[in-house]
This record gives sequence, structure tokens and C-alpha cells, in this order.
Amino acid sequence: MADDGHLSQSTQDTLDTLRDAVAAVNPADPEVDTLRTSALTSLDAVAQARADRALDAGYRVPGFLYLAMWICTVLLLFSVVLSGVQVTKRTVVTTALLGAIVGVVIRAIYNLDEPFSGGNVVPKEAFELALSRYQHTT
Repeated sequence: MADDGHLSQSTQDTLDTLRDAVAAVNPADPEVDTLRTSALTSLDAVAQARADRALDAGYRVPGFLYLAMWICTVLLLFSVVLSGVQVTKRTVVTTALLGAIVGVVIRAIYNLDEPFSGGNVVPKEAFELALSRYQHTT
């Protein structure tokens, strides 16, 4: 998702093959039928989660809004000078702090705009640690 921006077709084929294999099981035992139904329900949940993730990756902040944010930032930072206020050390420090805050907010918006490749990515090690702890408890 981070590189291509869309779902992998090979992963979809694997999921379809797995679903077909589970659906092909014809159990005579009611307990096996319950497990088969549970597995099919879980596979449907995985497919729905993949589709939701693809939709989430497709939502973007329009480019003109980024342009508007940068223009407003420049106007905001130069408003002190353009309004005729005497430029002193205090106004420069205040404007610099305001610029830093606005810059951090724009960076946060950019990171939130790219949910699978921006700065808010959960590393693979975190998933592996959670998986190992889960396997240890069961």
C-alpha cells in the first residue's frame, strides 16, 4: 500500500484460493461444519478489512487545500510586517513561534493524509511483538 497505493492482486488471489478451499470442505460432522462457518466468517471479515483499508488509502486532502494552507501561512507570518507594526525582537520571536506551530500542524496534516506511508506508520516489529505475546498467552 505504501509503494503502490492499491491492494496487491497476488494477496487477493491467495485470499480467494483460501476461501475456495474452506468453502469446498463438505463436513459430515456438525462440529466441523461450525468451524468451517467460523472460518468463512473470518475470511469475510479479512476481505472487508482489506477493502476498508483500500478506501482509507484512497482518501486524500485535495492539492488546492495544501496550496491554500501554505498561502495562509505566509500571509499569517507576514501580517505583522504588512500591518505596519514596528518590527522588534519580540515580534520576530512571536512570529517565529507562530510559524513553528503552524508548520507542525501542516506536517501533522500531511502525515494523517498518508495513512500507510506517512509518518504515522506502525513498524513491523510492533506487530511481531504483539503476535508473539498473543501466541505466548494462548
